[in-house]
Amino acid sequence: MAKNKELWNYSENERVWVGKYLNSQNISHWHNECELLYVVDGKLEVMVDGFLYSLNKGDSFLIESQKIHSMHATKENTLTSIIIFDYELVKKIFSDYELEQPLLKKDYQIPKVYDYLYKELTEKPLFYANNTKAIIQQLFINIARNEKITKRRKNKKFDENLINLLNQINENYQFFCFDDAVKIMNMNPSYFSRFFHNMIGISFAKYLNCVKVEKAVELINDQNNYPMTEIASMCGFGTIRNFNRIIKEFTGYSPS
Repeated sequence: MAKNKELWNYSENERVWVGKYLNSQNISHWHNECELLYVVDGKLEVMVDGFLYSLNKGDSFLIESQKIHSMHATKENTLTSIIIFDYELVKKIFSDYELEQPLLKKDYQIPKVYDYLYKELTEKPLFYANNTKAIIQQLFINIARNEKITKRRKNKKFDENLINLLNQINENYQFFCFDDAVKIMNMNPSYFSRFFHNMIGISFAKYLNCVKVEKAVELINDQNNYPMTEIASMCGFGTIRNFNRIIKEFTGYSPS
């Protein structure tokens, strides 16, 4: 999933969004906004920059701006509340420092913060945009004071290259291949395979197929009623047989 390709949006006024996902499943992606997760019920696995974290009911988790991440509910009916906000709101707090780890140790009453933000954003009382931004800033001052923080690392070459690679895959998935990825990352093929799997959690081939399947499902649900053979071609599947097999493997359903 490319940057900003999420099921959320906020206006320029408040720059804060709240919502809840049931049984969240997504492949590695990134965006400029920060994302605060709270597991209302169930279990959730989150991978950030190659590290896998297991979250249980009541856990809070911060995904900073431009961090490559994915999440997978590992228990049926896992409900996650999510607060997404513009990085600029906390840039002064986190520009020089970062959390030692994104799984928050202290209790910040996230459900109450979520409910208050939801009320502000839906009812929109006078000065609600100013208030929502102030709530986020106060919350992250508390987090910076109470969690272990460290000086922000300056060398982001691999991060930037990997973000560029994910963007290239998302834009050119029909024609993209393993050799293209190796060239972008400027790595030995075998080393790249290990690196990609460690950072993303799945092989390059599986990730590429995930993107293709995601695009195919969008086209299948489109109102243009494209023939299946055309969708297969548009999404870079070599044959209709391969298209049917991979769609069934990833979604559990045939394309039809």
